[in-house]
Amino acid sequence: MFTVSALGLPLADSIQSGIHSVIGSELPEVWNSQISEGGEPTVRYSLGVQKTIIEGGGPWLSMQFSVNSEANIGFTTDASVGFGFRWGRVSH
Repeated sequence: MFTVSALGLPLADSIQSGIHSVIGSELPEVWNSQISEGGEPTVRYSLGVQKTIIEGGGPWLSMQFSVNSEANIGFTTDASVGFGFRWGRVSH
């Protein structure tokens, strides 16, 4: 997935302040120290993969074990790995 966005838009301040007003909490006061002011274009590319490692069982009960991985590069750069297990009436 390819994402294009902008940091520091004045619209975000208006939305956050509006939400704080509606729920009755203190208004945010740190917008003058944000990392970008006025809108800085940003991009991110994400790639995720899920691979089933073990699958078995019968027509009524089955199980599935999978490995999930994701990597992002751009305004956030990170990688993650996770595992999933499903048991029951697993449908593809």
